[in-house]
Amino acid sequence: MKREDFNENFRKATLRSHELALMAVENELKRPFSFLVELNQSYDGNPLETGEAIPEEIRIKGGKSIGPLSHEEVVELLWRDGLVPEWVDITPWEATAEGLKFQLLCCGRFARGEPHLYHIKEGFPPFHAPGVWIPPDWKSVKESGRFDVNWHLSRSL
Repeated sequence: MKREDFNENFRKATLRSHELALMAVENELKRPFSFLVELNQSYDGNPLETGEAIPEEIRIKGGKSIGPLSHEEVVELLWRDGLVPEWVDITPWEATAEGLKFQLLCCGRFARGEPHLYHIKEGFPPFHAPGVWIPPDWKSVKESGRFDVNWHLSRSL
């Protein structure tokens, strides 16, 4: 995958994730955006297929949250000479007076493109913007009202 394409898909996924969150939360979700990256969030015990790799420097950094990072720092971390994580879930994580942090959960396997990249139909592979972490008893904005995007920070998930 070209760096420019990865960068643009990341930008689009960030905007989509932000847009989805605005529909349900009560917080002001303002810029600047920053990102907490969780590497190696996939099961990687199966043999690698042709076109897949698990970069050693990525494997070493796995297991701990990296960041907060800027958009460009995320691109620097995840784009590896055309190899990118096969999937990345982007979710609003924490709203503060300083801006909005997103969490990026990343696959440990990297690939250049199809057939390995996920979320092609969403329009910005490998990114998936599922929305926000929903409180356990929340039904909908109409039934339950808007909620604090930071609700999960005081709980153990």
